[in-house]
Amino acid sequence: MIAEAAVQVPRDATVVAVLSHVTPEMAQALGELVRRGFLVTAIVVNAAADMLPDWAKPPEWAEILLAQNINFHTVNSRKR
Repeated sequence: MIAEAAVQVPRDATVVAVLSHVTPEMAQALGELVRRGFLVTAIVVNAAADMLPDWAKPPEWAEILLAQNINFHTVNSRKR
């Protein structure tokens, strides 16, 4: 789906993906956009408190994104 939409997006566009979880397939598809010259940023929304990482070793989902040269930011949300 991402590859099909990429042909309609201008090359100077920034792609922002909002994800609740990261899979290798998603990261690979976003990485393909990076290789095509797009600036890609992932916003990873974590609702669980146990999803707060110890950044001494990045969580697996972060390693997957980093391997594809994808910048990311996290949003941690808990209802109070």
